[in-house]
Amino acid sequence: MAAQRGIYRIIGVDLISYDLFLTTKLVETVQSDARLVVYPSLVQTEEIRIPYEKLMGDVITRRFSQEDPYQFRGIRAYRPEDELKRINFKASAKNAEWLVNTYEYTLQSRVRLVLLCDRTMNLSNESEYERALHLAGTLASMIEEQGIPVAVISNGMETETGRELQIPAGCSDDHIRGVWEGLAGLDTAVITRSCLEVLEEIEAEKGEDDFIILLTPYRREELIRKYLELSAGPGSVRWISPLSENRLYSENEVLDMDEKLENFMYDRF
Repeated sequence: MAAQRGIYRIIGVDLISYDLFLTTKLVETVQSDARLVVYPSLVQTEEIRIPYEKLMGDVITRRFSQEDPYQFRGIRAYRPEDELKRINFKASAKNAEWLVNTYEYTLQSRVRLVLLCDRTMNLSNESEYERALHLAGTLASMIEEQGIPVAVISNGMETETGRELQIPAGCSDDHIRGVWEGLAGLDTAVITRSCLEVLEEIEAEKGEDDFIILLTPYRREELIRKYLELSAGPGSVRWISPLSENRLYSENEVLDMDEKLENFMYDRF
């Protein structure tokens, strides 16, 4: 039984047997191209429900981000912030008060989980990157359960393809299994692009309806600056930084990060 996440190749199977009198050993080797995929374990919901309650609330609130002008919902009283083009003049004249049209919302938002890896310039240990990876799988499951499309990207390398992990947005049982499989075979110790290069690419294509969740224990100043730039642009950005029990930070250091960064969260485990 595999002891940890990963993709294990089975290249051959040895079949061993004996004759009826146990005097002759019979051996046959059968070639195989099978693979065993061990998904990363999901973080217990009870463990993260309270710290991530606001995060999930923000994600769900943004799922209906734009009104669809072709899906009429009803009429309500005029409010000062309403645009004049919303006014239904026929209904207003009939009821002797200003009334406006309302419309159904259309699902536009997508969530991108971004797992950033860089151990060459970081003192964090392997357990923090593993925690970030397991959180990515857990959050993807939680968000897709709400019917919200999720994409997962990382600058870590897929062991089978030698490429960066790039899972496009989707929302289905097959999609979440694809996310788990991608994370199962991810090598967080090998990268070809820096964290900054990944975020610069995201910044260039980020839209108003994007909800981006960064997952990384990497906390150097250049990443903090880029996070602040992303936060000031369109869309929404959150940062979850795993912090293991054996990593010691002073109270002042933690408070400094909390004050410097909005929507930043330490994940203590």
